[in-house]
Amino acid sequence: MTTLEPTPPSAPAVDTAVAGADHAAGSSATRPGHVAPGLERLVFFSDAVFAIAITLLVLELRLPDRAGGYTDATLLDALAGLVPSLFAFGLSFVIIATFWLGHFRTFGVVVRSDSWLVGIDLVFLFFVALLPFPTSIVAREGNLPSAAILYAVFGTVASLVSAMLWIYPSRIGALISPAVPADIVRHVTYRTLVAPAIFVLSIPVALVSPVVAEACWFLTFPLQAVVSHHFGLGPTMGTAVHAPER
Repeated sequence: MTTLEPTPPSAPAVDTAVAGADHAAGSSATRPGHVAPGLERLVFFSDAVFAIAITLLVLELRLPDRAGGYTDATLLDALAGLVPSLFAFGLSFVIIATFWLGHFRTFGVVVRSDSWLVGIDLVFLFFVALLPFPTSIVAREGNLPSAAILYAVFGTVASLVSAMLWIYPSRIGALISPAVPADIVRHVTYRTLVAPAIFVLSIPVALVSPVVAEACWFLTFPLQAVVSHHFGLGPTMGTAVHAPER
């Protein structure tokens, strides 16, 4: 009996199939909103650090132990004593939310990574994870100029690294989707510089009134929204980030 051996595909057929698969993968990887396989671990790790940082902020919110328990009067006094901690928590929550939103938008249009992008992201996450430390100082000694200046310096450095997390892939490393227009890249760069500007300008204010300086930090999110509205970034970036699934 003669056994028929399967005929292997011709070399041109194999090359065509491989080229087609590569083209399809490349096409999907350059679509805005697509998270390339190599970026998934970086994004997941970053989200985990954000979640842990917020959790650590919440752990600072607790009533002090009191021998014999509380009465209504002492409980109200204790709750009043938590107001600085609640203020500091709200402040840092807004800052972390602003950082996360920028991170989310950036990696919504990044289509590939390199060692520099990974390094910048890790430095950024270092500051995110460390944020509960200056938060605890403001919660305890927020009326001191040195405490406000420490937080402002920390916020300045962290927000500059956050800005670099957009500037590098969009303007230096060419790691974002080519579908993102150049004017949008420029306008988003303006938006990323809002937070560093606010923190820097708050430093001299802290020398006069730490409370006013701390209140200024809450302006980060609304002023970024103003910049977004002025340049029409909301709908455009939203379309880029939330592109249809492949």
